[in-house]
Amino acid sequence: MRQSQEDYLKAILVLWEKSTKNRNIRSVDLARYLHVSKAAVSKMLRRLAFQGFVEVMPYTSVVLTRKGMVRAITLVPKHRLIEVFLYRVLKVNKKFMHGEAQKLEHAFSDSTIEKLNIFLKAPKVCPDGYPIP
Repeated sequence: MRQSQEDYLKAILVLWEKSTKNRNIRSVDLARYLHVSKAAVSKMLRRLAFQGFVEVMPYTSVVLTRKGMVRAITLVPKHRLIEVFLYRVLKVNKKFMHGEAQKLEHAFSDSTIEKLNIFLKAPKVCPDGYPIP
């Protein structure tokens, strides 16, 4: 799976987590969150739907399939652990922390993430207060 596809799956999960009463996630929400055009979102959602990661309800919302949810759930802890490391250890400003974690999450192997989790003493939440599953 490509990095950009992983970014979309993770974004859908994060937006769903952040939404009040788990409202539907729209393509415009994704475009804003990922800082991309609505056309780019539409193109990627078609690709992800074809691969079975999302279901798209035209003009209403997008939801992760079981396959998409499983993949997205593996990405979120990586990102949040890296945020904790950047914030606590390297003292990276919160303003830049998310973008830096976004870049690094694709470079770290699962074994490195496990070691990072041990090093950080298994934090329960990221610096923004969201749980690390």
